[in-house]
This record gives sequence, structure tokens and C-alpha cells, in this order.
Amino acid sequence: MVSISSSALVVPSPSGRALELCRCALTDKEWEELNTCGTVTVIAKKYVYMVSRDAMTRVFRRGSRRLYAHACLQLSIPAPINDRVLAEVLLIKNDEKLYLKTANVLRVGSTGDVFFTTVMSMSIALMLYIVIDILRGLL
Repeated sequence: MVSISSSALVVPSPSGRALELCRCALTDKEWEELNTCGTVTVIAKKYVYMVSRDAMTRVFRRGSRRLYAHACLQLSIPAPINDRVLAEVLLIKNDEKLYLKTANVLRVGSTGDVFFTTVMSMSIALMLYIVIDILRGLL
């Protein structure tokens, strides 16, 4: 019978395993960019993607390098940040069309931006109206 002490077993955390997997799957250049900038740039057939650890993926037009959209790949289960980054990078590299179908893509200047701006403007206007009304009551 073999006895194993509990101190001899070191199991990396999910975040640690995700980081190790990223290191194995990314090129040296991509790994360095991820560690220094927190992003991985992927040049695909149609667009250039900047996958970020901390923000939505930015999608640029390949020819002009102008920002085209923001994209977000939502995993169906809670996972470490590096798992999402790796999932996006691999999906973009291997099947850009599927990535664009799977991810939530919000085009810059789309009606969503107009709606958001309109709602925010109305909220600010309403807040100012309430503040002015309160100040009138105090004076």
C-alpha cells in the first residue's frame, strides 16, 4: 500500500490551469502581447480582432484598421478569464464565420448606440429637471 501525503499533491487552481493552457496554445508573440498589454491581436480573413482580458473584443476592418464593432463571446458556464480569451482566439483563427455567428457583435454606430445615447440623454435631462425643481422649492 502506497501512502501519499496531502502536501505532496499540488493541484493548480482553475485560473492557473487556464493560464497554462493559454501559454501552450498561443504563439510566443501572442503570449507576450497578452502578458504586456492584456490583449491578443488576431488577423483573420475578414477582420482584425483585438481580444482583451478586461474588455469586449474590438473588431477592426482589415484594410483601413477602422473600428467596426465590439464583440463578446459569452460562455455558458462560469470560467476563468483566460479560458474566454483562448476560446475567442481559437474560434477566430479556426472559423471566423462561426465566431461572428456565435459572438454578440455590436457594430459601432449601430442603432444600439443611438438607443443608448438617447436613453442616457433623456435620463440626464430628467435628472436635471428634478434637481432644478428641488432647488426651486428650496428658494
